[in-house]
Amino acid sequence: MNVAVFYRASNEPVLGQHSMDEAGEYSVVCAIQNMWLMSRAMNIGLGWVSILHPASVNKILRAPEQNKLVGYLCIGYVKEFFTQPELEKLQWGTKKDIHSVVYHNQYASNVD
Repeated sequence: MNVAVFYRASNEPVLGQHSMDEAGEYSVVCAIQNMWLMSRAMNIGLGWVSILHPASVNKILRAPEQNKLVGYLCIGYVKEFFTQPELEKLQWGTKKDIHSVVYHNQYASNVD
């Protein structure tokens, strides 16, 4: 199943968004993450497709102009789940040491 997830800003004030407009979009991303975690818990695969053009998806689906495509998801049963992240398997990236991404009370001075 393919699911297009959109965000549309409200014309009315929204609690939590009065000083940070992006909070609405962030909430949509959190909802997608929750879908991903629940799918995995149910042994269902979920992939976030990022190799498409949002304007094309909006046009194909005839989405209202004010709707912003946040995610395009493929959800379904899979033959297997990888035992290691695909980015590592394809050598596109490696697992980072936790100390290089988690800081206490302030950013480390060697942050890029």
